[in-house]
Amino acid sequence: MKYPQLDFTAKEKLLQQSIENDPDLDTAYNDLAWLYAQEGTHLTEALELIDKALSYDPESAAYLDTKGEVLYRLGRFEEAIAIAEELVERDPEKDYFRQQLQKFREGVLLEQSI
Repeated sequence: MKYPQLDFTAKEKLLQQSIENDPDLDTAYNDLAWLYAQEGTHLTEALELIDKALSYDPESAAYLDTKGEVLYRLGRFEEAIAIAEELVERDPEKDYFRQQLQKFREGVLLEQSI
């Protein structure tokens, strides 16, 4: 079975095993952090994981995007927005980064309306 077809638990286990087998595999830290962010679970751990990935490659747009997503899920909207703004500035043609920025800004508006 291919990775995209696995359920959450199987993906989590596979990524944890990858980290255990190769503690320097920065992509596994990023992927596990992203998985947790998408599921809205283990968000504090997700932040630690993505910070570990960024310690290997602090300029990675993918890793910074993951960190923005985790911060957004934690309700830390201003930090998420700052990361997304940096990514949009770096690559203004990339629609995905602009969409993330818009989503993060909408999170602030939703929070303010509650």
